[in-house]
Amino acid sequence: MSKREDILDNVVTTLAGIKKTNGYNNDIGLVTREVNDWNKLLPNQKPAAMVFWTSDDKETETISLSGQYVLSNLNLVIRGVVYAKSGLEEALNDFAEDIETIMAVDEERDSNANYTIPRRITVYQGEDSYNIIFDYEFIIGYHYVYGSP
Repeated sequence: MSKREDILDNVVTTLAGIKKTNGYNNDIGLVTREVNDWNKLLPNQKPAAMVFWTSDDKETETISLSGQYVLSNLNLVIRGVVYAKSGLEEALNDFAEDIETIMAVDEERDSNANYTIPRRITVYQGEDSYNIIFDYEFIIGYHYVYGSP
């Protein structure tokens, strides 16, 4: 398994920890990496998230005459869906806060990354007046030996 896969799996496991009993604003519902589960996110009355990546910028560094390692900046997206009959923007802000807070707990993604940095939140209109969708982008820096990602 590649480091990218390990990082993505770690993020899914991490997000599953968003629970009120753990001190967060919400109890998260579905957390998935499967794009075909998108339609399962919308009718859920609990906040839900889909995890995927959009780019992985690479830079090769020489560590010795015999080897190189690759520095990567993985652009990770957490697509969140929030449901609320009232106070939809407040629900969005609470869930975005939960995501940022839990992602900061282990910035090295179980020793697979060097850092995790929040980048941008983009908000989209939901399917109806009770849902709102947003993308929370993070940059996750990691490295590996060239040829063995």
